[in-house]
Amino acid sequence: MSNPWPAAGTRVVANRLWSKAAAVLLCFFGLAALTSCATSPNLYQTASTLPAGRFQVAVVPHATYVDEVCGRVLNADGGLSRDCVVQHGTVATDELYWGHFPALRMYLGLTDDVELGGQLAGEGASLMVKVRLVDGEHFDLALAPAVHGGIPVDVTLPLLLAYGTDDFAVFGSVAPILAWSNVDIGSQERFDVVVFGASATLGGSFTLGGVFVRPEVGFTLPIAGILLPEQTASFKADWVSFGVAIGWTVGDE
Repeated sequence: MSNPWPAAGTRVVANRLWSKAAAVLLCFFGLAALTSCATSPNLYQTASTLPAGRFQVAVVPHATYVDEVCGRVLNADGGLSRDCVVQHGTVATDELYWGHFPALRMYLGLTDDVELGGQLAGEGASLMVKVRLVDGEHFDLALAPAVHGGIPVDVTLPLLLAYGTDDFAVFGSVAPILAWSNVDIGSQERFDVVVFGASATLGGSFTLGGVFVRPEVGFTLPIAGILLPEQTASFKADWVSFGVAIGWTVGDE
């Protein structure tokens, strides 16, 4: 395997690589408030689906709290270079960031068990299909595969759960996340960054007539990452995304 880094300045270049990779990680996993490049894991959706022909629209003020983001990049000499994202780097740690603009979310019932949804925001556009698996008296279960377009690109497969009534329900989700981007590191060649992670969310839905309010908090954990060509990295991260969807439902019952 050839050495992608020159012997001199190896640690400096590796640190620069991690700093750039950290920025991509933040974009992947929800720091849209600062970087304007990705969505958070929050769905602001229960596991129930809209009846065919009904339509929902909502605005979503959102924010993200960052505790710490650290990582290790494999150097050319086989050693590990550790770096943390700090105030003078990508973002400040131990900080709260609000989204520049509220996101706009829209959902349309295709059939009684299938719903098409999407989001438009400063961080890009997302498309989601929700398929209801269980339709109980008080419990619903659904799959909601989604893709976020732009740079970076990420794909998720949330499993949505909800318990309650039409007027009030507690809902949540768990999901794997796969994300990719291509970044340049100074004068070096461009690198592909691939990250695998997981997320979980918890929220509540309050409905009165056709108007609903859905506060939700989301937790994201990067698990493994690869920096190509010929680089590997490990990550330690801690951040929380939260927001509230305020919207209404239109269409015939």
